Amino acid sequence: DWAISNMSLRKSGTASGYQTGTFIEGLNPFLLDGRDIGYVEVMTARNDPGDSGGPVYHYSSSTGKYKVVGITSGIPEGYNYGYNITAYVPYGTISDELSISVLKA
Repeated sequence: DWAISNMSLRKSGTASGYQTGTFIEGLNPFLLDGRDIGYVEVMTARNDPGDSGGPVYHYSSSTGKYKVVGITSGIPEGYNYGYNITAYVPYGTISDELSISVLKA
């Protein structure tokens, strides 16, 4: 996985809007409503009900482009909504599980 500690990330959520934060760590297992959904990564950013499914991305100042990092999946168990913490499923996990790739123009 290419994620680097303290990497600046941005997420977009229907409820919380655009939020900027930093990569914290990877968690495995990850419990969501008591169910293990496997490996996720965690970032500092507000997450509210309704944000799940929104994109998480990184802006590269060297290339001037955004890179998709993953999809928002909720908050780590033991935290409440409103904390500045968000869990997301990394793109690599999604593409591996679903056998998909990015469509390039």
